[in-house]
Amino acid sequence: YDVIASTQRVLDEHGPQTVDAARRLPPLVQFSDDMRHQSTMLKKFLFADLDDTLFQSGRKCPEGAPLTPMAYLKDGTAHSFATKAQKSFLMLMQQEMTVIPVTARNADALSRVRWPFTNGAVINYGGIILRADGAVDEGWLAQSRTHAAQTLPMLEHVSGILQSIADSLCVQLRIRIISDFETPFY
Repeated sequence: YDVIASTQRVLDEHGPQTVDAARRLPPLVQFSDDMRHQSTMLKKFLFADLDDTLFQSGRKCPEGAPLTPMAYLKDGTAHSFATKAQKSFLMLMQQEMTVIPVTARNADALSRVRWPFTNGAVINYGGIILRADGAVDEGWLAQSRTHAAQTLPMLEHVSGILQSIADSLCVQLRIRIISDFETPFY
């Protein structure tokens, strides 16, 4: 709408009566000065890790500090918290730039983060890119699937070795490969 309003102002100001008169005018279609300034400003992006950067599990939080729950377990229990400083920092950054979370979390774990990230995300250690509308970047997913297929035998082998070690030590561990969007990542 800025272009339409600015162009209309130029037309109203000069009032050309003929096509030839319009051709002699300065450019008619233009942004307002404010919009031109905004469009030429350097765009600022913050690619921010989530866990242990913008928030952390309760056991890592300062004792007695006021905390804001930021992420929840599948059963709804608050699990990750932001300190007042972390929350203030995140609010400031979102006012000043485009904040894009970058995380090891898969889509399910990211969905349990309670903060309005609205500019997309990079999840699964970079294996998945989510666009601002939450849809998966299919081109990137195709590349990730190709790479993941090549590493799956190694992941399965290492998982087996780790499980054997745990069994030999009589340690109960749940060793699993995390998949997201039908792609094994880690």
